[in-house]
Amino acid sequence: MTQNLDRSNITNITLNRKAISITEIMVGIALFVLAAIPSFGYLMSSVKQTAATDMENTAGVIAGSILDRILDNVEYDMVDDTLKLDQISGMPDEDGSDNNELKIKSTSFKLELEVKTIPNDQIEFGFRKTPYIKRQSSDSENADPGNDINSIKSDAKRWNTPVKLKLSQITKHKNKTFLKEIMLVIKWKDPVSGRDRTEKFTTMKANLSLVEQQGG
Repeated sequence: MTQNLDRSNITNITLNRKAISITEIMVGIALFVLAAIPSFGYLMSSVKQTAATDMENTAGVIAGSILDRILDNVEYDMVDDTLKLDQISGMPDEDGSDNNELKIKSTSFKLELEVKTIPNDQIEFGFRKTPYIKRQSSDSENADPGNDINSIKSDAKRWNTPVKLKLSQITKHKNKTFLKEIMLVIKWKDPVSGRDRTEKFTTMKANLSLVEQQGG
C-alpha cells in the first residue's frame, strides 16, 4: 500500500513539474515576442532610413559625375539644357536608352538641367586705386608733408575711393559671354515610402577656352 502511495505521489509531482515547465516556456515565448515587437519596428525603421540614405547618396554621386564632366569635358558654348545627361554621367544605366533618366538598382533618377548665362554687365569687379605718392623733394628720412601714411589714407582722391568696373566695360569680346550658372535637378520616387524626392546641385562654368586662346 505504501509503495502504491509513493508511486502516486511521484507521478503527481512529475506531472506538476511538467505542467509548470510548459507554462514557463509559453510565458517565456510570449515575453520574447512582446520584447521583439519594438525591436522589429526599430529594425524596419532603420532599414527604411538606410534605403533612403542610399538613394540620396546615389543622387549625390550622379550629380558629382555629371557636373564634373560638364566642367571638364564639355565646351562652354555646348552647355545648354539639351544635353543628354545619362550619357554624360558615365554611369551604367539599366534602361540603356539615350535620355535624361538614369535607372540604377530599379530606381529611376530623372535628370533636369537648367543653364543660365550671366550677362557681362552683371559681372562686376571692385578694387581701390593705388595711392599716389609724390616724389620726395629731399633726402630726409621723413616723408614730405602730405606723403605720410595718415595723409594718404585720409585723402579720398588718393586712397579711399573704390573703383568698380563691369566686365562689359573692359572685355574686347562684346558679343561673347564668360560665365554660366548650371543647376542640375535630380528627381526620384522613394520605393519604400512612396514619397517624391528632389535634390538640386549648382555650379558655375567659365569660358576659359576663349580667355586662353584670345585673351579677355
